[in-house]
Amino acid sequence: MADEIDQAVLAQARQRLADWMNDKVGDDPQLRTTAESYDDWQVGSYEEFLIFSSPGGFTNQLYMVGDGVVQPFSYTRDDEESAAEKARAQRDGLTTPEAQG
Repeated sequence: MADEIDQAVLAQARQRLADWMNDKVGDDPQLRTTAESYDDWQVGSYEEFLIFSSPGGFTNQLYMVGDGVVQPFSYTRDDEESAAEKARAQRDGLTTPEAQG
């Protein structure tokens, strides 16, 4: 994933991903992350979203990050198009993350 990505957009997406992750892990300081935690992650783009993959791609979990939304997905269950559809529905208030399972 070697797309040219605006650095300000990338910084905002990293912060959004960190905030989302921190919401999931609660108050345990050992599990909390910062935007800088994602500096080494591979990042590509799909339409209006950025896709984050762990360094080296050693996980099946990816994160589609856009304006006000983080949509976790896996290529074993979704392709980029279906993940983007879910992210848009969540962003537009048509569904909640919990409803997507």
